[in-house]
Amino acid sequence: SRANLTRLINTTGFKSLGANEEELDANESNASLQSTLSEKTNRPNALLTSFATGGTREILRYPRQSLDSYGYDYIEITAYDYVPSGLETGKSLKQGFKGSNRRFTRRYETIQLPMQPQLSESTAVSWGGDTLNAAQAAGARAAFESIESFRGEGGFRGAINALGDGLNDLVGLAKDDRTKQAISAYFAGQAVGANVLGRSTGQVINPNLELLFTGPNLRSFNFNFTLTPRDAEEAGIVRRMVRAMKRNMTPQRSSEALFLKSPRIFELEYIFGDTNREHPFMNKFKPCACTSFAVNYTPDGSYMTYRGEPSMTSYQLSMSFGEIEPIYSDEYGGKGRFDEDETMGF
Repeated sequence: SRANLTRLINTTGFKSLGANEEELDANESNASLQSTLSEKTNRPNALLTSFATGGTREILRYPRQSLDSYGYDYIEITAYDYVPSGLETGKSLKQGFKGSNRRFTRRYETIQLPMQPQLSESTAVSWGGDTLNAAQAAGARAAFESIESFRGEGGFRGAINALGDGLNDLVGLAKDDRTKQAISAYFAGQAVGANVLGRSTGQVINPNLELLFTGPNLRSFNFNFTLTPRDAEEAGIVRRMVRAMKRNMTPQRSSEALFLKSPRIFELEYIFGDTNREHPFMNKFKPCACTSFAVNYTPDGSYMTYRGEPSMTSYQLSMSFGEIEPIYSDEYGGKGRFDEDETMGF
């Protein structure tokens, strides 16, 4: 009735947030994201600012329809403020996104993009050849035993005695006159910086070459996405994606431009659409820095925009990421078992 309509219109409880409210439903936000959002950030268009640049916590998705509601897998890229690791080392060093020792606490835009072909990862460590000939080994033993004797009960006298024993081992290498000549030539060559041993005897001392572990490597990842906006709303989303990536990956200036703050870093995840959680059969990522971001505005070979909307008909985004932390074996969940999520691991 007219009376009921008037009563509803005048009811304050039905006021709308209008254009300021983002379109949200159960499928619009990931469950993993919802668990990390505070009451404040659940509000529409929640805005966070850093000391130099701004940013939002909005979810930018291409295509704009909810990918998980259709069961599609997708790639999720989330920006975080960079927090320096400090001067701590070992287990006290701040690492990772999750856990009690988090390095990254303030989150910004989340970008969701469809899966791409040729997704791969490569894990590598550094090994290098190293040599230790008999003369060097004897000298090393003498130095090591001297240091151990000095640290122990022998004191300075014990260190001198251990050094003398090591030098006796070095003298003992010369078993015959020919070996003595070779050793003399070797040390003469070391003194003058020339290959006296090779010139005088035609021999080289056995270097005992061995491949030794020298340290971990950092992984890098490259992604290419072709985005074709189908309407004005999707064109706006693509524009905000590109702007957010460029803003988050570039350094920030202090108020007086005297210092530069590190760019924001990114959390990358492959999301399994059926469960809306991290894909259990694809690799995980450590925190990444975006080292390169390129936009091709004419990927089809010609300049073209939509009528009534100056958006390009297509964009090609190329992103390069590098992990800022190395991978260690103990992060796979312990000896002889999978980690608790039974994932593919890093």
